Amino acid sequence: MDIKIKNQYLSTTIGYGGSALPLGERDFNSLVQLAEIAYNSNSQTLKNYFETLPSLEEIKEYKGKKFIQKVKNASTSKKK
Repeated sequence: MDIKIKNQYLSTTIGYGGSALPLGERDFNSLVQLAEIAYNSNSQTLKNYFETLPSLEEIKEYKGKKFIQKVKNASTSKKK
């Protein structure tokens, strides 16, 4: 999944997810979270920060795979 902030917004600070880092310092998961917020709030301003914005379907698929991996890792940890 491709996700990228426009260059002119890399130093823009937005508070979400328990942090107020500039967009250029956010990790991949944090940007995915912002993209989801942009869709759920229907905010054109938030969507405009992205040069490459994944679809809502891509975001849901990514989060689903991440959750499944987390469950598998927890299950493996309990077996040890």
